Amino acid sequence: MRVNLCVCTFRRASLKETLNSIDAMIIPEGVTLSIVVADNDIAPSAQSIVHEFNSHSPLSTHYVHAPKQNISIARNACLEHCDGDWVGFIDDDELIDKHWLVAMQTATENSKHGIFLGPVKALYQPNHRQNWMTKGAFHDTTPTFRNGDICSGYTCNVLIRYSDPKVRSMRFDERFGRTGGEDTLMFEQLQAQGLSMTYVEGALVQEPVPDSRSSLRWLLQRRFRFGQTHARVLLEDNLSILTRVRHVTLAAGKALFCYLSALVMAFDAVKWRRWAIRGALHLGVISRMLKNKDIELYGHA
Repeated sequence: MRVNLCVCTFRRASLKETLNSIDAMIIPEGVTLSIVVADNDIAPSAQSIVHEFNSHSPLSTHYVHAPKQNISIARNACLEHCDGDWVGFIDDDELIDKHWLVAMQTATENSKHGIFLGPVKALYQPNHRQNWMTKGAFHDTTPTFRNGDICSGYTCNVLIRYSDPKVRSMRFDERFGRTGGEDTLMFEQLQAQGLSMTYVEGALVQEPVPDSRSSLRWLLQRRFRFGQTHARVLLEDNLSILTRVRHVTLAAGKALFCYLSALVMAFDAVKWRRWAIRGALHLGVISRMLKNKDIELYGHA
C-alpha cells in the first residue's frame, strides 16, 4: 500500500507542526508513506520549512511551488506529483493522530469504497471561554449523512483510492480556487463516476482554533460560504430561471424556519446558535442564486 499524503500551504508557520505530526505517525507493515507539500504563495515561503523537515525526517517529502494563490491549482499540483495507490489530504494547520494511517489501512482492507473520510476535532486555546462553542462542537468536521449515505466529501481529512483510473483523471476546478468549494464539486464528480464514500471514525485529525475563528460571526460567514458553494455547484447544470426561483423560494423557507427555531430556542445557548448558523447556509444559497459575488477565502494572508 503506497500512500501519498498531500498538504497545501499558504504562509502558515503551523505547517512545521503539521509535518512533525505526520512524521510521528505509526506506519503499519506493508505501507509506504510519502508527503507532497504544495506551496501556494507567490514566493516559495514554505520551502525552508520543508527542507528543514527533510533534514531530520526519514519520510520522502516533495516540495512543489504552485504560486498562483489558487487552492485548486495547489491541490492539482499535489496530484501531479503523486505516484501511490492512495492519496490523502490534510490541511496545513492540522495535527494528524499517530494512529491515522493504521485506522485508514484497516478501513481500506477488503473494502470497495473509493473515498475514506475521517473526523476533524477542534483544539481550542487554553484561554477559550466560549462554552457554547466547545459544547456544540461547532468547529468539528464530520460527514453529513442522508438516508445512510454520505452527501459530500472534504479535503481536510481524506484518503482516496488513487489507483482507480477515474480518480487519476480528475482534477479540482480552478474556478473555485479562491472561493472554496472545489472539493465539494470534485467529490460530487467522483460520486457520479461511481466512487462511494465511507467514514473512518478512528482516523482522527485535530485542528487548533485561533482566536480569529472563535466567534459566532466567523461561523456564520463560513456557513454562508458553504451555501454559496452548494448553489454554485447547482448552477453548473445551467439552471433555468424557473428552477432558480424554486431553489431561492425553498432556501428562503428553510432560512425562515431556521431563524424562527433560533428564536424559540433562545434559552439554549447551543441550540439557537446552531439554528442561526444553519440559516446562514440557506442565505448563502439565496445570495449565489441571485448572482451576488462569492466570498474569496484563499489567496489572502
